[in-house]
Amino acid sequence: MELSLIANSILLLPFAAVIVWLAYKFVEEKMSPLQKIPSPPGRWPLIGHVFTFLRSNQLEVLRSWSEKYEPMFVSHQGYAVGKGGCLLYIADPELIKFVASNSHKFYRPDFVARNIPSISAGLFASNGKVHARQKRMIGPAFTSKYLKGFLGIFKENVDNLVKLWSTKLKDPVEVHDDLTHLTLDVIGQSAFGYNFNTVLAGESKVSEAVDLVISGMSFRQLMGKTFIPFFEYLPTSENRRIKTAKEIADNTVLDMIKERRKEKKAGIVREKKDLLDVLMDMYDQETNSVMDDEELRSQVFTFMVAGHETTSVALAWTLYELAKNPEIQAKLREEINSVLYDGTELTWDTVENLMYLEKVIKESLRRHPPAHVTGRSPIEDITIGGYLIPKDTVMILPIDSLQRTSKYWPNPDDFDPTRFDEEEGRTGVKPYTHIPFGVGSRMCIGYKFALMEMKVILATLMKKFWVSEAPECKVEAVPMLTVRPKGLKLLIGLATQS
Repeated sequence: MELSLIANSILLLPFAAVIVWLAYKFVEEKMSPLQKIPSPPGRWPLIGHVFTFLRSNQLEVLRSWSEKYEPMFVSHQGYAVGKGGCLLYIADPELIKFVASNSHKFYRPDFVARNIPSISAGLFASNGKVHARQKRMIGPAFTSKYLKGFLGIFKENVDNLVKLWSTKLKDPVEVHDDLTHLTLDVIGQSAFGYNFNTVLAGESKVSEAVDLVISGMSFRQLMGKTFIPFFEYLPTSENRRIKTAKEIADNTVLDMIKERRKEKKAGIVREKKDLLDVLMDMYDQETNSVMDDEELRSQVFTFMVAGHETTSVALAWTLYELAKNPEIQAKLREEINSVLYDGTELTWDTVENLMYLEKVIKESLRRHPPAHVTGRSPIEDITIGGYLIPKDTVMILPIDSLQRTSKYWPNPDDFDPTRFDEEEGRTGVKPYTHIPFGVGSRMCIGYKFALMEMKVILATLMKKFWVSEAPECKVEAVPMLTVRPKGLKLLIGLATQS
């Protein structure tokens, strides 16, 4: 009898623990100062607004809430998310300016790093003194001195895509797939001298692994990890594939680092330096330190994942907008032909002269920022917009919503590169309303690399080809690590025939 009672008591312990935890979270939420901040309707017990996001397009929901409840609002995502189950959205440029200008008072939440552990020791995920040290060491790698050395890599790889597309004329092309291969080839060579060659040779084990790691940031995976304890350890086929993919990607980078160490020990000097070479040579005088292999792996993997995924998505959305707006595409091609005429070489300076191309890219990044949100958390209690915000509150800066609101952007759904043309009498862009690369000290350190890569690729493709929507093109924006264009199919033809 006693054994039976003991057994039953043991079985009830987990249930009791859950009840106690829920009670604690309930009280924490009710006592939180965040209760004073507006919150949208449609909240369910325990899971908050999750059903709203599941039933509707996440981007449209956030745009609607941002317009209706600015300057800030609270979304409830279940007790497993944020502080008291709350996410605080900052949807006002002045408040975002405050956050950006006081970066020492905030840190980046571990939301992404928890889901992609391979980047947990890298610049994207680090905070405080570690982040400051890494930024000092990595920053020089993205100055013009080194960026100019990558121009040849950009040109070589986009020429491979030109060869491929020359065989696909007038057939529906899933351009995002091809651009994903292109940018992976570019970042592989630029970051650590690895030629994936996926544009011409197709998927490899490593390229498939990188894509799988990113797909691990899907909404389904995120919700599973949020509401199901130890979800990532469950023996599902998807979890097994993602685990294997992480191991393949990590080992590829570590093997390359070990090989590079051997070369340096043997006195072998590489003619062209990649990012890994630069990082291995960096020495931080303030801390008297260099990067160890684990830190290098995390930095390279961060560049490999973020660098190629964000750029491929941005390029795909840009081509989509050009296909939908043939008059803008024609104007862009006219500028490209006027700068790159009679075999003029594509150089750093000629690319910088493509001013309309820059406006096209800026407008594309406004309508389709690859990362639709970014996060911050205060290191201590702080007052923002007249409200007390407890320390460790997960704050979301809704980049997409801010760049799509009619309050700051007339006709926000129109694709209009002249928004960035001050010569036409425009009043200019309000600060902190166009932030596709983030803000403050956490702004993307590789944004100049990404912009130059996009310019070289688009200039080359638009000089050679025209693009238009295929009849079956029905595009859906799918938020993952980035906002991917699902269903994007374009027709490609030679520009001389347009």
